[in-house]
Amino acid sequence: MFHSLKHFFFWLSGAGSETLEQCPNWEQRKYVAFGATVLVPCAFAFIACAYALSTITDKAAIIFPVAFVWAFIILTIDRALVSGYRAFLSWPRKLSQFALRLVVAILMGLTIAHPLVLLLFSDTVSSVIEEDRATEIEQVRTQFGETKAGVRGEIGKLEQAIAAQREKWTESFQARFIIQEPNSKGDAIPGLTPEQQKELDDAIAKSTSPFTDRLAIVQEQYDGLSPQYAKLQTELSFWQTEYERELNGQRSGLVGEGPRARSIKADQLEPRRTDSQRLARQLEHLSGEKSMLETQARTAEASAIEVFETR
Repeated sequence: MFHSLKHFFFWLSGAGSETLEQCPNWEQRKYVAFGATVLVPCAFAFIACAYALSTITDKAAIIFPVAFVWAFIILTIDRALVSGYRAFLSWPRKLSQFALRLVVAILMGLTIAHPLVLLLFSDTVSSVIEEDRATEIEQVRTQFGETKAGVRGEIGKLEQAIAAQREKWTESFQARFIIQEPNSKGDAIPGLTPEQQKELDDAIAKSTSPFTDRLAIVQEQYDGLSPQYAKLQTELSFWQTEYERELNGQRSGLVGEGPRARSIKADQLEPRRTDSQRLARQLEHLSGEKSMLETQARTAEASAIEVFETR
């Protein structure tokens, strides 16, 4: 066993086993040491490559064959460098060999040592990365907070502007009605006796009856349409808010007039706007007619009072 292992180290050093068997023991030990210096980088190369591959995949069928091939490549290069050294060469040749060995050693050291450094100092590297990441996250969070505050301020201003425009828009559908306070008949001619007051009231009622009858009908129609108009205004305000939320992407996440926004506009807003405008015109017409009838009734009442006074 020891004899076979010694011959293996002889092979690694690039020397012939038969020749070394005839040399003294100290010479054999020197070449065994040369072979060991070739084997050690090979072992480290295998470990480093296996670790590097383990960070990519956990399949042993891939990790170990590739690591073995890489270790064999390092072994071959290092063995060639060791076996190519000749003590009897001139100094320029020795320097050229030394320079070549130095370059190859640096490359081998980088390829072998880098994964091992990552393996040994993985905790430290991870902590540094986490600290840098936390710093970057904090910077981004600070910038985002400032941007978010600015955007919220702009949103507040826009919401106020939208509320003002919505109020103006709602007012455009409001019907402005003319309401006049009726006069008291008892104040027409002061100092009348009850019989005279009753006679005056009958005369006023007779002269104003064409207008008061129509006024009662108008008032009934007005009272019937007012709740409908108020209900329409409430529904219109609700659907207008929903439509604006759809346009802003607050519900569906789609900014602009999407399918739901178009559906709300076509099925909810436009019919209610049409009905609201129609009811507003009717109420305004009834209000105008009511005002005209009240004026005519007061004129007829004044005429009746004037006739009563001349009697």
